[in-house]
This record gives sequence, C-alpha cells and structure tokens, in this order.
Amino acid sequence: MPPAGKTDITAIKTFVLAQRWGTLSTLSASRSGYPFGSLVPYDVDELGNVYIYVSLIAEHYKNLKTDPRASLMIIDPFGIADPQAHARATVLLDFEKVPQEAAEPVQSSYEQRFPNSINYEIAHNFLFMKGAPKEIRWIGGFGDIQWVKSEEFSNAAPDLLARDSHAILTHMNEDHRDAVRDFVLAATGQTCQDAQMTAVHVSGFTIRHGKSLEHSLDIPFVVPIRKPDEVRSVMVKTLAAARAKITGSSN
Repeated sequence: MPPAGKTDITAIKTFVLAQRWGTLSTLSASRSGYPFGSLVPYDVDELGNVYIYVSLIAEHYKNLKTDPRASLMIIDPFGIADPQAHARATVLLDFEKVPQEAAEPVQSSYEQRFPNSINYEIAHNFLFMKGAPKEIRWIGGFGDIQWVKSEEFSNAAPDLLARDSHAILTHMNEDHRDAVRDFVLAATGQTCQDAQMTAVHVSGFTIRHGKSLEHSLDIPFVVPIRKPDEVRSVMVKTLAAARAKITGSSN
C-alpha cells in the first residue's frame, strides 16, 4: 500500500501509458549542453520502457546520439487550462537504438497506437529508440509527490483499459456528449453544458464538469470490466441505469 495521500504506483504507470504525447528534454549537442525540449508521441511496453520514432535529422536524435540521458514530461491533457492543478509525471530515461532485428514488434505496437505514424516512403530516415526508465517523479496533487524507482515502475501492472483509454474518451466526448451530460445529471441532479469524460478504468470513469471543468465526479460502472471488449456493453448498461435514475427522479 502507498503512504497515506500518495498515488499507488499502478495508477502512476496507468497514467504514463494512458497519455500519448510528452515533452522530451535532451541535452543539446550543438548548444553547449542546454536542455532541448521536443514534443514527441510515445509508446510504452509492459515493463514501462518508452519508445519514440525519431528522424535521423531531428535535433533530439542528434542529442541522444551524444548523450542518451533524457526526461519525458507527461501532463494530463484535460488539465491544460490549469496544468499545475492536475497530475503529471517526469520520467528519467536512458535511450538506445532499437536493433533492426527487434524492431518489428515495436513498430507493430507503435502503429496500433498511432495508425498514421509510419510513412513508408521516408521510413529509412527514421528509427525507433527505446528509453529505459531510471526514476519517475510523480506529482498527483497537493501532498501527493514522490519518486518512483524503475524496478517498482517496471513491476507494476497498469489498468486493463490504460492503452485503450484515449480512444474510449475521444469516442465518448465527441460522439456521445449527451450521455456524458446525463451521467452528471444523474449523479448531481443538475444539468450542465460543459462536461468531459477525462479518465476510464475497469471500475468506472471520471467526468469533469462546469465552465472550467472545475468539478470532478467518479462514477462506477454497474459491473467491473474484465476485458477491453466489454467496455461498450458495460457503458451502455451504466448509462441506462443513469437515465432510469433521471426519469425516476423527475416523476
């Protein structure tokens, strides 16, 4: 168990896997060791290793060739209006090239996460690099600050829905906005126009609502999810229960 007020390492690994972009800081080879920031998409394997797909002419590739040390800053994309009020992680990494003979499963996983990422006409000018985590600096909120060792991070099992959460949240927020608002109405008894589903896991999901999304609701699924392909059916059942509550409360 984590210390009181501290986020469990499983949830930290889930956060890193669930996000898809971060700010990669490398040590500049051409500017006297200044930190150099690059916005990069990334993938994560089951051990927590981070993979980036990098151009041979990119500044951060040149930097990593000279010094493999880097950090990856990952923030909650739904907290962009006030990022310091939301969770973030900084992963310290040592990078190395992925050997050609080991690249196929790395590319397959990366393409599933970013379907339009590989341009085969120019792929010979790109390669995959693997970042092995050394430590993770986690800030989950007031009093929830900790360093996580690489062994702890590697051994933690992320939530079953972590890899699929981006697609689930995008689908709900773009295609089912009325459902998201109905979840809020059922939980609070109040209508709202501004609501977003910001996290999803096997036991339920989080919705932020209000003009600045300042309010947060944790809503449980009617039954826990045991495998990713159950998300749709369980979400439908949970929405039906919410709407039944709305209808019942209005009678």
